Amino acid sequence: MTPQLVIGIVFFCVAMTGCAIGNISMYKMIDEINRSIHRSQSLTHFGFWAGKNLFIMSEYRRLYPEGKLHGRTWASIATMIAGLTGVAICMMVRFR
Repeated sequence: MTPQLVIGIVFFCVAMTGCAIGNISMYKMIDEINRSIHRSQSLTHFGFWAGKNLFIMSEYRRLYPEGKLHGRTWASIATMIAGLTGVAICMMVRFR
């Protein structure tokens, strides 16, 4: 195994960890939002797209201005992007 491959695998693991923590944080945000709103308006845990994610984050900030899940979600997204960028750089170095 070359050093680039090992570093790429580490970056990939960092990216997947960020993805998992982000998803867990989103599920927790949905649970907290559903506790605060009427049952007929509750959000489902299935299906994530950009519009729904932004709605969940804004609704969470509105209902819980002191909540920490919003920041944790953005930090995990940044971690995921950094990890995937590291993977891309390692692949460019390896296959050059």
